[in-house]
Amino acid sequence: MNLLQSVSWKMPLAGGEAEAVLYGAEQDLVEPIFRRLSQEALRLQRIFNFFDVHSELSQLNKERTIEASPELKEVLSFALPLCALSQGGYDITHGKNFLRRKRGETLLPLACSFRDIALKGNVVELLHPDAFVDLGSIAKGYIVDRLCLLLQDEGIESALVDVRGDMRIFGGETEILEIAHPRKGKGILPFRFSQKAVATSGDYRQFSGSYDKSHLLGHHDFSSVTILAETAMEADALATCAFVLERSQSIVFLEQRGNPAVLIGARGDILVMNGFEKLEVPS
Repeated sequence: MNLLQSVSWKMPLAGGEAEAVLYGAEQDLVEPIFRRLSQEALRLQRIFNFFDVHSELSQLNKERTIEASPELKEVLSFALPLCALSQGGYDITHGKNFLRRKRGETLLPLACSFRDIALKGNVVELLHPDAFVDLGSIAKGYIVDRLCLLLQDEGIESALVDVRGDMRIFGGETEILEIAHPRKGKGILPFRFSQKAVATSGDYRQFSGSYDKSHLLGHHDFSSVTILAETAMEADALATCAFVLERSQSIVFLEQRGNPAVLIGARGDILVMNGFEKLEVPS
């Protein structure tokens, strides 16, 4: 943990909480920055909130063709190649079944896929009536990145931003984090976190009745997947991709990407990949 003075900011966001820790900062000097941080977080939430009928994402799902904001276009442009790379295992058009899972209802056979999103210039169009875009697997990470960028533009040299567990740290500080056991809720793998982003996808935070009916639609060979990346958007999306694929596919997918990763199997086995450096703690 750092020894410098730090100042914290928190606000409700994305169905949970957003937090920023500014290292080496003074409270009376950063209050204007915190106000701008709150404004930006709310602005981004109004774009990507799946449950807000007035959000830009809801507008797309309702009207089927819209002129996208730069932010929505950027996220779609990042997500769609990952959908293709995962051969549709990761698919952002299955929002209707996401809603049904949240309500504890039986999933429907959907005939749409990510290929039914047409992005031409600034115009995005949904080509199939089943297509209902859900960006919950990537938007939190994107918001983290944008809040980090705002802080850097405001002259903050070192900070950590956390939106519901998607985190990014920049500057010279290092934190010690732990990957939680997805069944016992306690930390099991400590690691040093510096100059990176991290995200975890798991079946243990949102599920309907049993872990195999979590909010993450797809295969459940893992109970959690944690990814380190340069950006939080990348970490967020890759963690979901690896979680929803079959085990062998996930391993190949992550070997191709090269991101440090920790995959915890449904039965508790732990797979550490691509040079993820766990911190050795004396027993």
